[in-house]
Amino acid sequence: MFKSNEPPVSLFSFQDIITTLTGIMIFFLLILVISLFEIAENSPQDQSAPVYTEWREIQKQNILLRRQISEISQDIKKYRQRLQQLAEQDEGALTLEKRRLQEQLALKTEKLNTLRKKLADLEHQLFVEDKRRQDAAARKQQLAAEQQEIRKAQQALPELQNRIHALKKEIIKRQKVNITLDRNISERPLLIECSRALIKIVDPRTNTVKEFKLRTPAASDMIVEVIDYLKTLPVYKYYFVFLIRPSAAGYMDFLHTKLRTKAIPGAKYGIEPILESEECF
Repeated sequence: MFKSNEPPVSLFSFQDIITTLTGIMIFFLLILVISLFEIAENSPQDQSAPVYTEWREIQKQNILLRRQISEISQDIKKYRQRLQQLAEQDEGALTLEKRRLQEQLALKTEKLNTLRKKLADLEHQLFVEDKRRQDAAARKQQLAAEQQEIRKAQQALPELQNRIHALKKEIIKRQKVNITLDRNISERPLLIECSRALIKIVDPRTNTVKEFKLRTPAASDMIVEVIDYLKTLPVYKYYFVFLIRPSAAGYMDFLHTKLRTKAIPGAKYGIEPILESEECF
């Protein structure tokens, strides 16, 4: 119930709502202004900001698109002019133009195929020449290495010749067997040269070479003959030196067994291996 001196409708609630909305709008406006200031700080003026980088990319793309649009527009204009020119010609002229273009196309195609074939030939020739150049370079490098090896060999040749000369002297020196007995041995050395099929002994009584040859497949008979001969000598005067060549290794065990079992009583002996090419007598 309103009083008699009061208006029948009160607008205070509406005014409150209007005032509240006005405050809210002002508040949003302030926030918007602050956001604009922040955006202005990161505006394209700051060239290092991500926004400016995107802007530059968009600007480049825009320029590129404008250029493409311009080129396409020019092409469309040319096509329209060409269509207009063709529309003005009659059917016969178009047929002749088509035939002429087909002939030109055939000639261009033939020329293109010829050029492609020449290009293929030139590329093959270039490949062959490049391979030949690589082979020549490799051969040149190989020849340089061989020449260097030849120079090294020529430099080392005098030393090699000296070594060969020294080895020849050593070979000549070693062709003769040099026997050196221990000082405790007072007996005279008696050399017995043993090879596969022959045993030679210098007879101390006649100073001649006595030979015992292999007469059977087994060498035992030949060794028995040698031992029987040595028994005829005054064994106390001699020191038997058995010189064994590599070819006599087959009966070496049998000879050693015979000597150990005192086949020659009172005999002193030694066994020495020698080369097949060494000379004893």
